[in-house]
Amino acid sequence: MIPVHKDIYVCSTVRHLLLSLYKAQDEPNPSTIIYFYDFQGVNPKEIDITQLPSNINLVLMNRESLVNHIKNIGHIGRCILFFSMRGWVIPSFLKTILINAILENNKDLDLSEPINRLFLFNDNNKMSRLFRLLTNSYSIIEDGMGNYVEHKIDSKAKKAVRFLSNQTPNFHVFGERKQCENIYVIHPERLPTSVKHKGKKLLLSKDKGNISCIQRCFKFESTHNLNKKTLIIATQPIFNKLRGKLADNNFFYKVYDLIISESRAQGFEPILKLHPKEDQLDYSILKEEGVTFLSNKLPLELYLLSSIDKVNIISINSSAGIGMEDYCCIYKLIPDSDVHNFVKILVELEHDENSLKKLISLRLSNIN
Repeated sequence: MIPVHKDIYVCSTVRHLLLSLYKAQDEPNPSTIIYFYDFQGVNPKEIDITQLPSNINLVLMNRESLVNHIKNIGHIGRCILFFSMRGWVIPSFLKTILINAILENNKDLDLSEPINRLFLFNDNNKMSRLFRLLTNSYSIIEDGMGNYVEHKIDSKAKKAVRFLSNQTPNFHVFGERKQCENIYVIHPERLPTSVKHKGKKLLLSKDKGNISCIQRCFKFESTHNLNKKTLIIATQPIFNKLRGKLADNNFFYKVYDLIISESRAQGFEPILKLHPKEDQLDYSILKEEGVTFLSNKLPLELYLLSSIDKVNIISINSSAGIGMEDYCCIYKLIPDSDVHNFVKILVELEHDENSLKKLISLRLSNIN
């Protein structure tokens, strides 16, 4: 029997899963998509693994369960995890142990045959680092704004290690490792200079059969009539670098409340699309005000694909809608060109409500 060399996709978010399904359907090779549903708290019962083409195998996994299983092997398991976190190569016998541990944890995931291509998203997250141990090379796929910016490094120890490793000490970028061969993104021309040569255009199929397959996988049934007067407000959690800088950790809620008020005044119907890591209970006040919510456990792209017209999306600065410009128009309070000053701008806006209101009004006035 001829060994089957599969393409492997490692996903942590619903958007990762959606893009993997898009890409895998257009590839000639058989594919296995590994989806760690617990990263965003998604109920695995909401994913239908039976509605896929015969050349695609979708395996649902739990990160915590897999890591604990590897730890339970003993010192060797902990050694594997230690190597993965530092990006070190492991010998063949440890690869075999890791492959067996993965299979023991989930009988549907047999990686004993050579991997044809490994596709990751953020190649720095824990699961990506673990699966990088199994191959000599990999490619990454669009993960939103993270692909297009330089990620600042604050730790002096990390700076020193990177300097000694002949890497830029003050920042890192997605796909900078030599093992990363290609970076499949919507806008390869916008990649950081150091990795631009790896950029490949990520094409999203408009084939109705492919789209229908993805919708069935997510058990998607649209009950919302989205049109050109719809304004989707894509929220985002306050990240750690902002904590302690803002006087009020509820500042983002205030921003969304102002967008809702101003958009209604301009004749739009505001609809909230929460980040998958957020809880609707934290937005209960807005719900009491009659604001409609889209499911935060489904990728926004599914709603866009079923919309009547192009839909307008506004955010503080989110990746929402990137790559789906045929189906939406994207507006950001802080444009991508100013994202390097993201924290400074938000702190200034918090202390100057008039400027914040003017900025929101200006962005909304640009909507056709």
